[in-house]
Amino acid sequence: MWNRFDKDRHLLNQYETLHFDPNTGIADYVRLREGICETAERYAACSHPIIKAKAIEYLLDNAALDINPVDWFGFNFCGWFTAKKGEELHINRKPLQFLANQWQNEIPKPDSFREAGAHISETGAGIFWCDYGHSVPDWDSIIGLGFGGILARAQSCHNKHRKNGTLTPAMEDYYISVETVYAAIIRFMKRFAAYAHTRIGDDPKMPIVAECLDTIAEGTPKTLYQFLTLIYFYHLLQEYLDLIQVRTLGNLDVDGFPYYCRDLQEGRLTPEHTEELFRYFFEKYTLQGHLHGQPLYFGGFDENGDSLINELSFIMLTAYDKSCIVNPKLFIKVMPNTPDAFLKKALDMIRRGHNSLVFINEELGCKISRKLGRTEEETGRLVGTGCNNFASRGKETTPEHMYVNLAKGIELAFNNGEDPKTGAFIGCRTGDVSAFKTFEDFKAAYGAQTECLIGKAFVISDFYDSHLLDFNPAPMYSGTMPGSVECGRDAYHNGVKYNNTVMFLSCHATAADSLMMVKKYVYDLQKVTIEQLRDALLANWEGYEELRAILLNDPEKFGNDMDSVDSIAVEMLDHFTTLVTSR
Repeated sequence: MWNRFDKDRHLLNQYETLHFDPNTGIADYVRLREGICETAERYAACSHPIIKAKAIEYLLDNAALDINPVDWFGFNFCGWFTAKKGEELHINRKPLQFLANQWQNEIPKPDSFREAGAHISETGAGIFWCDYGHSVPDWDSIIGLGFGGILARAQSCHNKHRKNGTLTPAMEDYYISVETVYAAIIRFMKRFAAYAHTRIGDDPKMPIVAECLDTIAEGTPKTLYQFLTLIYFYHLLQEYLDLIQVRTLGNLDVDGFPYYCRDLQEGRLTPEHTEELFRYFFEKYTLQGHLHGQPLYFGGFDENGDSLINELSFIMLTAYDKSCIVNPKLFIKVMPNTPDAFLKKALDMIRRGHNSLVFINEELGCKISRKLGRTEEETGRLVGTGCNNFASRGKETTPEHMYVNLAKGIELAFNNGEDPKTGAFIGCRTGDVSAFKTFEDFKAAYGAQTECLIGKAFVISDFYDSHLLDFNPAPMYSGTMPGSVECGRDAYHNGVKYNNTVMFLSCHATAADSLMMVKKYVYDLQKVTIEQLRDALLANWEGYEELRAILLNDPEKFGNDMDSVDSIAVEMLDHFTTLVTSR
């Protein structure tokens, strides 16, 4: 079973050429899609949570299966990744996306939304969409309860509300949708287990694979392999069927450590076997090509403040290093007592180019968490998620609908709210730039223009927030969140403790650098007039190459440890982040 990864590696890609067993279900995606559409039409009079749950149920009950016997995680099913129609290859990562698109198109867009979003993307002022890509399921529930336990918890809360007379029609639909989905997941996992038993002789791995699927179909994991397989399946199902990107696989070294220790004690694994198991696990995310990298995170601290980096943490890094991959993306939560040996191992990987590593400052994360009102228990168990973010474990949703370009306000201040390339008026009237006699005048105009863009972002985000349940109810994701299940509301519909909408304030370094150059060269040194600088920008520096070179090469920029420009950046961020967090 072991010492085979490098020999097997070329056999692990199940996605370029699909091989589904027609004896296990519908192996043709076109037929499967037709069945999904017919199911959605059959329940068209029902609420969106019910329609989506029934569509998921149909796919899980009918999709043909595939198991690659040489791969510890070689599980695939028709419908979620690629499908062929004739000779044309269709990329189809999310087979139910058409439902969310249809529902989003059905909701009328108010004039305020249309006006706020007009010309935003084409002018580079920002980017917006209805976002489900930054939330994290409650891995504690998934690992601790398993699919069967999550279903039982939902049924218990459902019955409690029914008995207490607190069950509303919307809550009834919520509970039915969660129960429908998790009952379907259990049947789906049992189908996979039964199929694995028919392939038991195909490879020495297969008896352990079949036993694993038998265990996690309805129960909780008992071994490290079962733990990883449960995480692998849940991620696959939420991301591609519930349409919600899973922005971390969790604290794998810490959560997996008890299973690893038990496997060592009972002789199931050695450290070398464990390293190879993780090489197979990581390879799946490399082959699936996850957008922005699929995150997972290392470390944290215990109740005594001691680092949770352990033997498994080192094994995982070694596995990643040997595979020379950049997906998944590895977060390391850094504290003063994070072991030097672990940090040096990670830094050595970076030097050699064997990495997609992110270091996140846990002390700062805890400070921010307390400032946001989190309890000490919540602060002590922060999730590392997304690009380089923290979130409360199992209690938070974080849709991020809007990215605002903080540098755009510079251009708008020079042009009285107009985008010079398109001529679109997207800002506010702050006056002709010639009237700005002091840097404070220019900075005030920049602030007003940027506040105008943030105001538009509020309108856009508010619209999306008010329709999250309409666009994409999330029964699978919600079923993992204890607060959601207890209150009977979708996690994205005020069903968790912290319903946060995030707004990205991007390009702040460029904005700070630009403000510094205006201050220094126009107002302090008076090397150029504000009109000349405006004209240079309008000409895209053609004819002003010498001026551009001077400004470009001036070292008084953010990141060079200079208080003059850093103070501008701090003042700017304090102002705009306060504007956002006050909402």
